[in-house]
Amino acid sequence: MPETFTDIRVLQSAMHGSFSSGDFVSTTAGDSSYQAQITGLIATGENIEAELFANHVGREFNKKLDSFNLSHLIQDDFSSGFRPLSNTGFFAEP
Repeated sequence: MPETFTDIRVLQSAMHGSFSSGDFVSTTAGDSSYQAQITGLIATGENIEAELFANHVGREFNKKLDSFNLSHLIQDDFSSGFRPLSNTGFFAEP
């Protein structure tokens, strides 16, 4: 599992540089996957803005899942540029 981040921009950068598919999707409640970290930052309501999520963080997450041939794990509908159209899928139970 990846390091835990509290700054969403640093988290996005870490996701961009990650080459491990196992870092991305939650496997157990409370793990440090990127999905769990994004969920935590969204849930606080203070550390992430909807536009930043859709245009950067969520897009990077979806692009990485697709690059690992894991696009079937993308929970939310997304645009042709992998921008998520909602964030409800990030809250899906592992």
